[in-house]
Amino acid sequence: MAIAISTTIDITVEPVNELPDAVDDPNEMTDEDTPVNIDALANDDFGGDYYRVWAPSR
Repeated sequence: MAIAISTTIDITVEPVNELPDAVDDPNEMTDEDTPVNIDALANDDFGGDYYRVWAPSR
């Protein structure tokens, strides 16, 4: 006599917060005493997370 038993298991997989993939920024050149703006995060991949770069002006 064979007995069969079945069950259901629910598995939840949570996402992993992966390290950002930072890429070197292009070199920007400007004349002396002339400011230049660089979007330092434009070519970086943060996996959907939000990051901000802040630096005070001189």
